[in-house]
Amino acid sequence: MDRHHSNYRHNQFYSYWSLLVYWQIKAQTKQIKSSTDAMIASQVDEINRLLFEHPEVFPVLDKPYPVAGLGEGDPRYHLMHLMLNNFEQVFRQHKQYGYIDSTRWDSWNTRIITAILKKPYAMGHWEAMGWQYPDDFKEFIEDLKREQLAPNNSLNPTPR
Repeated sequence: MDRHHSNYRHNQFYSYWSLLVYWQIKAQTKQIKSSTDAMIASQVDEINRLLFEHPEVFPVLDKPYPVAGLGEGDPRYHLMHLMLNNFEQVFRQHKQYGYIDSTRWDSWNTRIITAILKKPYAMGHWEAMGWQYPDDFKEFIEDLKREQLAPNNSLNPTPR
């Protein structure tokens, strides 16, 4: 009987311990997701601040990408790098780590389409500079482009 009681207490201890570890991991995951949100929000705020300080930049994304040279002296060039890096970070947080839920991810797809796929300068920049990004992100952008060029496309792409 004493041995049975000892095994019961031993199993009970590990059950409590396992539950504690589970809740700790769950809390850490929630903290990581919150930190990810804060990091992305900070990046978006920085881009928005730049657009607010230089309101002339975003409307000129409707003009074509310069054929001669990479346009590094053009403020649109740097804005596009900021935006693409931000979108790539969001993509990574969603695809690789699962830290962005599907509803928010759909919203980000719409932002990507509006900011990149609907702007001639942005598309030219992507064509010229997209090679710098990881293959999975390039494939994602190319898939969005194909969806947008397809007949009967919508601004709300199929979730990935």
